[in-house]
Order: sequence, then structure tokens, then C-alpha cells
Amino acid sequence: GRICLTRTDITDSVREQQGMLRLIAYTFELAGFINLASRSLTMYTRATVLENLPPVYSECYEEAILGFIDQCITEENEAEVRARFRIHTILEGLREKPDGYDFLLSYHTDEGERYKQITVMWSDVNHSTVGLVRADVTDTLTAERKSKKALEDALALAEEANRAKSDFLSTMSHDIRTPMNAVMGMTALAIAHIGDRERVADCLQKISISSRHLLSLINDILDMNKIERSQITLNRMKISLNELLAQMSAMMAPQARAAGLQFAVHMEDVRHKHFYGDSLRLNQILINILGNAVKYTPAGGSVEFRLTEISPVEPSANEAGRARYLFTISDTGVGMSETFLACMFEPFMRNESTERIEGTGLGLSITKGLIDLMGGSIQAESQVGRGSCFKIELEFDCLEAEEEAAAAEAERKAEPETARRNAFPLADGNTFAGCLFLVAEDNAINAEILCELLAMSGARTVVTTDGRQAVRAFMESEPYTYSAVLMDVQMPGMNGYDATRAIRSMEREDAAAIPIIAMTANAFAEDIQAAAAAGMNAHVAKPVDMAVLRETLLRALKKKTV
Repeated sequence: GRICLTRTDITDSVREQQGMLRLIAYTFELAGFINLASRSLTMYTRATVLENLPPVYSECYEEAILGFIDQCITEENEAEVRARFRIHTILEGLREKPDGYDFLLSYHTDEGERYKQITVMWSDVNHSTVGLVRADVTDTLTAERKSKKALEDALALAEEANRAKSDFLSTMSHDIRTPMNAVMGMTALAIAHIGDRERVADCLQKISISSRHLLSLINDILDMNKIERSQITLNRMKISLNELLAQMSAMMAPQARAAGLQFAVHMEDVRHKHFYGDSLRLNQILINILGNAVKYTPAGGSVEFRLTEISPVEPSANEAGRARYLFTISDTGVGMSETFLACMFEPFMRNESTERIEGTGLGLSITKGLIDLMGGSIQAESQVGRGSCFKIELEFDCLEAEEEAAAAEAERKAEPETARRNAFPLADGNTFAGCLFLVAEDNAINAEILCELLAMSGARTVVTTDGRQAVRAFMESEPYTYSAVLMDVQMPGMNGYDATRAIRSMEREDAAAIPIIAMTANAFAEDIQAAAAAGMNAHVAKPVDMAVLRETLLRALKKKTV
């Protein structure tokens, strides 16, 4: 007959539950509970939970659910969507996946199309109530799709790179094996006809042509690789347009004459004849285009090189001491099709009409890469059978007025000497008669080749096999014993750079004056700079071109043969 009353403080517990409910509320938009016995629906929204409002109750789930799904029904999917929300379908899904399952629906809202994830689960241990939760996953899905697209793009790039690598190796295999086949085949024929002087001479000539082609191919591949990896840095040196045109004429005119072509060089409306730039790379650009013009123009045609100074793209560049030049190279050669013009700067592209003419298919790619590096532009116009015209625009820093005047005066005084130097006979067997060269070369075959080539020009040689031996040989000799030092760079013990520095630092009268020529397979612009920084007078790349070596030595020795 007694009544017991107890009081317990549940504030913390209620607040904890409310906090948990508020936290959960942020993860869903709608949460509904289906009472399987009464087929009723109790619906909570995020607002009802956060504001502690009563839920929406409906005695008939089948009718109430229509408002739950009306925004995602279309004519095409109506039957499928309705079927997903039938109690029978839900119970079948939970029998297959007792821990719950989910699916996506596309809703059409005022904000546009939104993606909603519907999660279905048992909401009690007795399986008398089913819970339905709707959450907006548009942003998550968009992020996943972007990530998937990025992965697909990365995969496509990887596959493209793999195809490009395969194409590269296939092309290289063909292009390298072709001249190598000629070298090996002609060597075998020369040995087989060793007594036939004319046949052997013909084989050797063809070996020489093929080896030059192979060297050109290797140089182009390495240059292209450095351009693509952005490893090329431009030098800043004074360039004379008069010297530039003279060099182009000296190199290309003999080739044009040998091919039966007319070759002309013109310079018009040039106000700044000296500027700062990378002469090596500028020469490479012009020689590539001029070389193609000569190579692809039949005998009887013509090649023209025209240089004009034009207004800079930005008018303020004039005030900043900038000059812009237009280099125009035109020919009457075989021309190019519109199809080839559209892809001519891609690596290994060859014009169909020139496939029988030797080439790597990299020259134009390298040229375009160097022009882009200089901030310039290149355009081409061509018609099949009527020739091509390339227009290259490049902008450079001008010399100051005083420097321009001094450079022009120095150039005027040097003209007679330059003319005489250009007239030197490079095939004179006594060019280096009386000269003794100190050779530092660790490869016995390379040393033998070099000594034999120099001996053909009347020179004597002393060979050392590393940098230390070269330094010792120079130190133990009488002053001015050696006319020059021909120094390899990569050698055991002491490399060529350190050996050069050691020689330059010696306390003897000829240490600073003796010409030291780098002879190395390190043939890039930075290697030339490193040689100069070490104290070397010049750089000759391997494999050695005797004409280049002879002219380099003549300049270094100031030996003048008239």
C-alpha cells in the first residue's frame, strides 16, 4: 500500500543524447521509420531534430512515401523507383543484406540535379521497424568522379607515353640500324676487296657519310630530350649580324653549289647590327632550316636567306633597348602538303615526298623548341612542288650605343684578317709541320686515330692516358715544347678540367699562353661553358671532325697560311 518516489538527475545524459542526435542530424536530410505491423511511417527531418520538433507521422507508408520520391521520378524510371520503395522489395533486400544496403537516386531541384543516397537498414533488434535515411552525396560523388576522371586521364597519358616510347624505340631502331648497317656492310666489303683501291675508297666514303648521319641522329635525340625536360639554358653573348650572315654563307653556300643550287643572302633595314643572345642556339635554328631547304630542293633550284629588322611586338620594347628580327628562308624545293604542315613540328614526322632522303625527323621539333625557349615564333608556308618559306621572329637585347660603336669598329678592323682566315687551305698536309701536341686521352683507339689524323697534317704528338700524366708531362718539359694540349675531359685519376687548372696555375712562362683544346664527347652548351671556365681555349666534340679540329687549332695557334 506504499508509493515510492525517486528523483535522478539525468541532465548530462539527456544533453549527451541531444548532442549525439544533433551530430547525426548533420549527416542526413530525411530519416523515416516504417512500422511493419501498422505499415505507418514516422519521418524526421534535419530541422525537427535540430529544433527539437515533433516528427511527421503518417498512418499509410505507401501514400506518404510518394512525397519522399516525387522529385526523382521520371517517365523512364518511374516503375523502377516505385519498386525500390515497396515494403516487399525492401524486405527482400534486407534478407539478402541484413546489415543494410544503399542505392543512388537523381533528384531534380531548384539548384539543379542533385544525387541522393538512400540507406535502408533494420532500426531495431526485433526487425519490427525499418529505417530509411536520405543524404545528399552530390559533392562527394562529384569529387569522386573528378578523381576518377583524373585517374583515367593519368592512365590515358601513361598509355600514350608508353605508345610514344614504343614508337620512339621502333623509329630509333630503324633510324640507327640503317646507317649502322651501311657502316658494317661497307666495312665487310672493304675487307673483302682490300686489294681494290677504288672499291675500298668508295666503301670508306660511304662509311664516312653513314657515320655522319648516325652522329647527327644521336645529337638530335639528345637535344630533343633536353628540350623536353627543359634542361637547356640560353647563354648571353654579343652577336654580330655581319658575322652571323658570313658564317651562314660560309657553311651553306658550298653545300648549295654542290647540290646545283643558287644561294643568296640578304640583309635589309637593319638598325641594330649587334645584340645579346645565344649564338650557338641561333646558329642551330638557322642551320636546321637552311639545311632542310638545301636538302629538299632539286638541282637547278634556289635557296634564299633574308634578314630584316622589324618593330617589336610591344612598342615599349624599343625604349627598353630591344630589337626584333625577321629571318626568312625560302626555297623552290619539293614543298609540303597541308597535312604535313599541320604536324610538321612533332618529333619524327617526315614528309611523304621526302621519305627517301636521309633525316631524323627531329630537326623541326628541335628548332621549334629552341624558338619557343627564346620567346619567338616560327611560321611556314608551302605548296607541293613549288617550295617552302619559313619565317622566324626573334627578339633580343641590344647593345648600348657606346658598345655598338666599339663592336662595329672592332669588326671593321678585323675584316682583312677574317678574309685571310676564311681562305686557309684546310687540306694542306703540312698545316702543322713542326708542331708538337700533348694529347691527354685515356682511350687507346681514340688516341691512335687522333695521332694519325694529326700526323697527316705534319704534326708530332705525345700521348698521356690521364690528367695527372698530362700535367706531369707538361711540367717536366722545357717551356714552349708543346704547341698545344689536346685534352680529353673524362679521364681516370684527374679529369681534363682539373688538369687544365693545374697547368694554368704553374709558375712558368708558357702555362698561361699554351692553347688547351677540350676534346670530349660532352658536347652540350653547358659543357662548352665548363671548358671555358676551366681555362680551355676551345671545345671540339667527339667524334672528331678533322676539318673542325684543324680550323680550331689554326685559330688557337694563330697559324696563317696564305
